[in-house]
Amino acid sequence: MNNSMVADVDGLLDQLPGMTEADFQLVREAQRSALQVIITADNLVKLGAADFSWLDKRVRAATGPCVAMLSEASNTPLAAGAVFMVLRAAQAIVRRDRLSEEQYEAFVGGFRKVGFDIPGWRDGWAASVGGNQ
Repeated sequence: MNNSMVADVDGLLDQLPGMTEADFQLVREAQRSALQVIITADNLVKLGAADFSWLDKRVRAATGPCVAMLSEASNTPLAAGAVFMVLRAAQAIVRRDRLSEEQYEAFVGGFRKVGFDIPGWRDGWAASVGGNQ
């Protein structure tokens, strides 16, 4: 994973501490409404074992306080899904050169809706590597 990819993932993770339960619900609903697109594109965002392990550890560390906050609320399924929602978005950010714009937005659009600054589909390094459309 190159430095630009790491910086883009860090940009997502750095915004997590400000999320509320309502924000997580909005992200969950956005991902649910785009579920068919996400399922179709799931194989495109898969990472190799070493990159996935690194990303999974980073996401779990960053979402830990959010999961604790959500667990204190009455909505335990939301807490259980928080890591997965963030992990999916992070993978899409890393692999956006393989995704169409619609596929990319299916993964990250919910975070954008709650005010996150998410890299554009073809911003930065992804524009230079081309990718499938």
